[in-house]
Amino acid sequence: PFSDLSEAVAIVEPPQPRRPELTLLGVSAARISWTAILDMPQVTHYAILIEQDGTPHFFRPDGGRLGKHISEARGRLVNAQTDSAAVPRSVTSIIVPGVTIGMTYKARIVAKNIIGWGAWSKSSKPVVVKPSVSANGFGLSSIVQDDGTTEVQDSYAESVLAPEPPITNGPDSP
Repeated sequence: PFSDLSEAVAIVEPPQPRRPELTLLGVSAARISWTAILDMPQVTHYAILIEQDGTPHFFRPDGGRLGKHISEARGRLVNAQTDSAAVPRSVTSIIVPGVTIGMTYKARIVAKNIIGWGAWSKSSKPVVVKPSVSANGFGLSSIVQDDGTTEVQDSYAESVLAPEPPITNGPDSP
């Protein structure tokens, strides 16, 4: 009269996200995008770490609220982890203004659910910001990459701090 027992299910932190993609956009901006984690329990937030020439910075979304259907946030880099803020699970892409010509950038992502923070992703492939000479030949006009530019959407801020990044000396260190 009774059915067989089901298999046990572990309720744990989110898995390590896939390696994010870092892309340069127009003049002095970058997009960092990643694949959403669909495991249960559901992800509630993501935090982003951006390395600029070896120095870690955290992402802080600009003020305002994002609706649950907004998938991209705009913000800025901050030096201290305590000044950073996470983005909601609907966001899988951020725009970071203020990248600098000549600098190399890498990014890492970490996810949070009701249990806690998971493991940081591997670093994105490094991107070096290089100037592009304008068609009229009068100096710098934009920073370009093969896939072109993209329009920026609304922004968001949330008071959820990211965990400390791992400290390692390997090729994927933050």
